[in-house]
Amino acid sequence: MREIKFRAKHHKSNEWFNSPKDWTLSKFFELLERHILHPETLSQYIGLKDKNGKEIYEGDIFSSNDQDYNESVVFDKGCFKSDWNMHCMNDFVDSNEEIVVIGNIYENPDLIKEEKL
Repeated sequence: MREIKFRAKHHKSNEWFNSPKDWTLSKFFELLERHILHPETLSQYIGLKDKNGKEIYEGDIFSSNDQDYNESVVFDKGCFKSDWNMHCMNDFVDSNEEIVVIGNIYENPDLIKEEKL
């Protein structure tokens, strides 16, 4: 069973805030409603980690061992996917593809190429 966690950037400090394990979703969303967190940066943990053990969140940008371009994580049709190949992340992370989180779309949009070569 996947652990349900979220993150978002704090308005004042601009640091990432991760929901504690014992929080209900309503506590996290209360911070969004009170404008303590940036709602546009809200990201859900996808239940997987990269090859270095870093948790992967929706909106993260990653590179992999078999391609020369970076991809980002999106949620589409009930599944977390890569924005380029649109396969469920579980499918290619579990297939021994070594992916590494290198940033996210909120802080590092320049890491995503406009066109796939």
